[in-house]
Amino acid sequence: MRKITSYPIRILIADDHAIFRDGLRRLLVTQEDFAVVAEARDGKEAVSLTRELRPDILLLDLAMPKVPGMEALRELAQDGSSVYTILLTAAIAAEKQVGVDTSRSGNHFRNQSRQQ
Repeated sequence: MRKITSYPIRILIADDHAIFRDGLRRLLVTQEDFAVVAEARDGKEAVSLTRELRPDILLLDLAMPKVPGMEALRELAQDGSSVYTILLTAAIAAEKQVGVDTSRSGNHFRNQSRQQ
């Protein structure tokens, strides 16, 4: 896994909800150490943009159309991608947690549970 040594830290946001991507981008650009280099609407686009742009961090939604987040993560791992990945989700099932636990080194998991 490569070390992030340059600033700003280059981030790619991959989520199928435009409002969420927009809000996250607006939050991140307020920090001078972060630069959002691209946004992907689905897993296929996330893989393509990650290969092309080589961001430092990929913020990746698990539940996306075309190519689900875990499949996109597997594709990138097979390529030997050194992108740090933060998985985003509203909820996670036990079988997906196993997938996260067994994914390649350097990935981080963030579970956003909705409390009502």
